[in-house]
Amino acid sequence: NDPTTDSEQIQELGTAFGNTLHGIIFNSVTKWKTRELMKDFIPSLEARGVRVIGGVPEDRLLLTPTVGQLAAYLKADWIRGEDKASDLVEHFIIGGNVMDSGVDYFGRVTSKAVIVRGDRPDIQLAALATPTTCLVLTGGHMPIEYVGYEAEQRDVPVIVVQDGTLDVGEALGGIQCEATVHHP
Repeated sequence: NDPTTDSEQIQELGTAFGNTLHGIIFNSVTKWKTRELMKDFIPSLEARGVRVIGGVPEDRLLLTPTVGQLAAYLKADWIRGEDKASDLVEHFIIGGNVMDSGVDYFGRVTSKAVIVRGDRPDIQLAALATPTTCLVLTGGHMPIEYVGYEAEQRDVPVIVVQDGTLDVGEALGGIQCEATVHHP
């Protein structure tokens, strides 16, 4: 956007507040916009007499869903670990036919939910061998006893959804709208 046009619009909005406006704070400033904000936008506003108090950096962790929000969003059934509903899910990984070592593939990130077909215990166990926040089994399949045991030993919640893996992956595109900062 053109900083001059934006600063004109902000000045017009600020005029409506009169003397009650003490200044402006920019929210969710990405690290890529910080330079532009400091170099162009803030000086343009200050030249127009608008006081800028500062900026709050973007923190995507504030938009991270919890395991409970994930389960509710997917209309999933809890198999185990409902006491971990407030744990954050920072990443989603789909457990398909992994050509590399499963541990290498799933070990790339932590704080993750692994979405995997419920009839693939080999992939589920590979995911459980790495730091995993939640296991999402698709296709309505219950985990086999050994997967349930490993999940219990590692204290990993397991939820089951009726939809297929690809459908769940597509549905997760809208979960940010459900995530709130109202969690521990």
